[in-house]
Amino acid sequence: MARDRFDINAAEPVRLKLIGSRTTDGRSNNLPTCDEVAALIIGDLDGTTDKRDILLETREKKLQRICELHPSYLALQYPLLFPYAEDGFRTDILHKGVEIEDRSGHIKLTLREFFAYRLQVRVGETSLILMSRTLLQQFIVDAYTMVENTRLNYIRNNQKAFRIVQASTLYEAHESGNYDVSIMGTRITLPSSFTGGARYMRENYMDAMAIVRAYGYPDLFITFTCNPNWPEILRFLETQNLKPEDRPDINTRVFKIKLDALITELKEEKLFGGLIGVFLPNPSDIDNVICAEIPDKNEDPELYELVSEFMMHGPCGPEHLSCACMKKGICSKHFPKDFTNETRFDSEGFPVYRRRDDGNFIMKKGTKRKTRRK
Repeated sequence: MARDRFDINAAEPVRLKLIGSRTTDGRSNNLPTCDEVAALIIGDLDGTTDKRDILLETREKKLQRICELHPSYLALQYPLLFPYAEDGFRTDILHKGVEIEDRSGHIKLTLREFFAYRLQVRVGETSLILMSRTLLQQFIVDAYTMVENTRLNYIRNNQKAFRIVQASTLYEAHESGNYDVSIMGTRITLPSSFTGGARYMRENYMDAMAIVRAYGYPDLFITFTCNPNWPEILRFLETQNLKPEDRPDINTRVFKIKLDALITELKEEKLFGGLIGVFLPNPSDIDNVICAEIPDKNEDPELYELVSEFMMHGPCGPEHLSCACMKKGICSKHFPKDFTNETRFDSEGFPVYRRRDDGNFIMKKGTKRKTRRK
């Protein structure tokens, strides 16, 4: 694992030596470039992964390890975002209006609240962090790993039963005559409140299966995705000369607003009728809200363009064997779909959507497509 290395006593942030990359025209570029920024957390939830290996180099040429919660970590890791080397997060920051003597409730600032504050847009204030484009993505990913590590450390340090042990220790205990291995070792359990954990996923799965058991198979599987070309996003970014990929936080917030609006329409305005387990019992009802056919270009050109851009699969098939969906020469998503004049349910209760051969088609990468996603 690569280690971060800084000069903790330097008067100004140290310039880091970065591996150079090449631009598309072959010229040398001082900074490396990439299309996506991601973090990889390696290891299990044990004592070996509770700290990041962050090394500092002092003026005396000595190495010193610090925790990622050190007040100087962010300024040393991101000298471009914190040019004045101001302190970052500390574990003793109190909420506004809270006295030191107050011991009731939640009085100290959490790491998540700290980053949420730094990533907010404020009137009359220009945030260097929010204007840093790809570096903002790295900052957000780094912030997420820090918050996630803090949550895991809290869970690790507040366990009531510890039962994790190496297999060799169990064998040795068994050979010595101790057959009760339940009292040995340390066990760290992630609660169901930990998002993404095994118990969290299992509870969500059991809730979904309980609905299916009571009401049967669902008729609708609604997928709601974010379009970075939404006018709300473009209108906001135009004033700052930024692109949608430069502000993933704006994409996320607009998506959440639209998602909440859709859920409100489903629940309160009853867009598809009353909310019960299965509310579209007839195939004709499904055709009123779901369409898997190519629209007529002359009758509805706007819908035709939207379907062409967002709702077409592939192209795949024998002419496009390099497509990601192709497995052993066959599309793993079963495209193109067969034509059918009416919607029906298969033997397992899943709907087969109406796809009539009405002559409409869309050209995608030189291939004529007559069926689309629903």
